[in-house]
Amino acid sequence: MKSPSMSGDNMHAVECAQTSRCASYAVCQHTVWAYKQSRLKGFDDCRAAINSRTCPAIKMMLEEKKAGGPIYFESYAESVVARQAREEAAAAERVALTRRPRKAMVTSRTVDPGRDAQIAAGWNEADDTVAKRLAKQRKSKPELPPVSDNLFEAVVNELAAQEASSG
Repeated sequence: MKSPSMSGDNMHAVECAQTSRCASYAVCQHTVWAYKQSRLKGFDDCRAAINSRTCPAIKMMLEEKKAGGPIYFESYAESVVARQAREEAAAAERVALTRRPRKAMVTSRTVDPGRDAQIAAGWNEADDTVAKRLAKQRKSKPELPPVSDNLFEAVVNELAAQEASSG
């Protein structure tokens, strides 16, 4: 009679020192059964371990037989259901964090229209002060003579003016 741990739903893994592999316990059991029924092809390292009775799967199968049920059994289906439940809980938590009620976002201070108007007046005053400073700076800048489109003409005229004033 085959054990439930021999089913494809078993994800329990065996770290085999004899073959230097980490294999599925269910696959190891099928390998032992194939050896027992003389239909094992390949798997020379497993065959050698089974012949020498050092195969850990054989020991595990005997333990399960003595216990009367599966000892080394971890269900894929159960782990999938558990993972889906964890993912759904994480998704629900993310949604809860992003969809807070508006009341939770309001600050604790009460709304005071007088204080808000006072703050707005302060900003307007600051804007007026900045505007006055800019206007004052524009007035204090000296007027520059217009720049000629003909740079050569401007240089020649400047040199001529310098010669006339020095001579």
